[in-house]
Amino acid sequence: MLKRLILLFGLLLINSITFGQCVNLNFDNCVEFNQTINIDVDNGTNSFWTTTSPSGVVYYSNNSTSQSINFNETGTWTIDVFQPTSCFETTLIEVYNSSLNISTSPIIYQCQGQTINILNHITVSNISVLPLNYDFIINGTSTTDSIFTLQAGINTIDITVTDASGCTANTTMNINATSNSIVPPIYTITDANGNENIINSCNSTDLTFTIQNPISNYTYTWDVQGSTGTGTFTQSINATIANPGYIPVSLFLYDSSSGCTIEYYDTITSVGLDLSYVGIDQELVPSCVFDSTPGSLNLPTLLWPIDNNGNITQMGPNDTIFWSIFCDNTLSQNADIVDTFWTYQDLPQLNQPDPTYPFEPDGISGFEHYWTSNSCNCINEQYYIELNLQSACGSNGGYISWKKVNDPIEAIINIPPVLCVNEPETFQNNSEIGCDGNTFDANEDILTYEWDFGNCVTLSSSSTATSSDPFPDVTYSYPEAGIYTVAMSASSYCPPIDYDTDAITVYPNPIVNCTGTDECFNDVLNLMQMQVENSQQQETIIVLQLLPLLYKFLQEVLSLTIVGV
Repeated sequence: MLKRLILLFGLLLINSITFGQCVNLNFDNCVEFNQTINIDVDNGTNSFWTTTSPSGVVYYSNNSTSQSINFNETGTWTIDVFQPTSCFETTLIEVYNSSLNISTSPIIYQCQGQTINILNHITVSNISVLPLNYDFIINGTSTTDSIFTLQAGINTIDITVTDASGCTANTTMNINATSNSIVPPIYTITDANGNENIINSCNSTDLTFTIQNPISNYTYTWDVQGSTGTGTFTQSINATIANPGYIPVSLFLYDSSSGCTIEYYDTITSVGLDLSYVGIDQELVPSCVFDSTPGSLNLPTLLWPIDNNGNITQMGPNDTIFWSIFCDNTLSQNADIVDTFWTYQDLPQLNQPDPTYPFEPDGISGFEHYWTSNSCNCINEQYYIELNLQSACGSNGGYISWKKVNDPIEAIINIPPVLCVNEPETFQNNSEIGCDGNTFDANEDILTYEWDFGNCVTLSSSSTATSSDPFPDVTYSYPEAGIYTVAMSASSYCPPIDYDTDAITVYPNPIVNCTGTDECFNDVLNLMQMQVENSQQQETIIVLQLLPLLYKFLQEVLSLTIVGV
């Protein structure tokens, strides 16, 4: 960025230009000719300095944060600052044989009630370091506001200008305002449709300048774009090259009884859609279905139009913005979900802060839509969003975007119906999301799962939609026998949280006590009845209740052949 830096030194003016943005130079005071001035870098980093005088004398200073310079020549001084962080800054300082000065220009209409902007009637030359600060004392009252209204009689304005180096200049203006009883005019500037103070930037527009309830001894003269008109009149106003642009309007009110003329100021805005580029911008978050289901996300998808000037927050009269959303129909047909449009009058109520850049002063014109069904049954399982801009002069520009709309995640678990104590097993997470059960919005965030094993033990897990396993299983073993209800909750960006439950029976590991005669290996055992003791509960359990476990134990562990029970 090019920056103008100018230093005032009494009889010496320094005009400086800095190239780059990596470091700024600070001057310690307002310098006079032949004084030695300390200049330092604002980031406190040791730097390599090269200072070249207008006559070509070069001064070096290495590894320091500041430099002392005696400005003993007029002309252009060059200061190069290099820092090890690859920051290189060049400042050109022009030294003049003149000082900061304020000159004033006459005020034509010096009448009570005239609004004056002091900055329009002063010229500051030989400026030091920008920016400039202005201080005024108007009729004894201190202020920094340059706009004020003349009182009847003598108005005294003391003006002080201070630059960034601390150099100052002062002057005084005295304005003798003629007393009068002029009533400020009430007027309108409108087009044929009643739009006030605006024309479309694509063509010229006839505007009518109307004085409401004119007073007989007043003469009203308009001045706009170099043409004048008296009282109420109509004039064709040419659009500005800038879009938006502003056309100044002056209304001169002459009061024949006092001989006073007061000038009133206004502007006409020239604005319109710039169709050299058209687009749709949005906050990149998943779109969720809201159908009044308790807990579902009651937030709309927020879109906004952009053109070559950025976010569209204003357009001209007779410009139109069309929005269409398609599901079953194609773009060549009428929109089956949304078909609406905006006009110039609609935009002010649609403007809101930019969600992606909240400090952007102009904000956005927000198009909001609540989704009441997912996009699974739409063409290509997505909604198509079409933006069409039509200017007042007939040209068009369009843009097409698409949006997948999800239902909340559906929690599904698959668990073993029976386990033994301390037997680890996989508890399957078979949850589903999206049209095919495994499709996520591109901006879906973390999926979160919470397992409750029914015995005061919980386990949390999470996964992103882009991971190789967005539905992770868990492994768990029960330390105690019993019948438990297993529950899992699943949550995604789109609420509500979903749950699935199932029951599991956990058997104790049996202690088998058998009584009878000794048997030889591979003898056939006639097992008529026996008892198994639960070592944890110290209770007797009839073997028929644990028949599958007992059978496995006798056959595989004791190598017995069971012929009957």
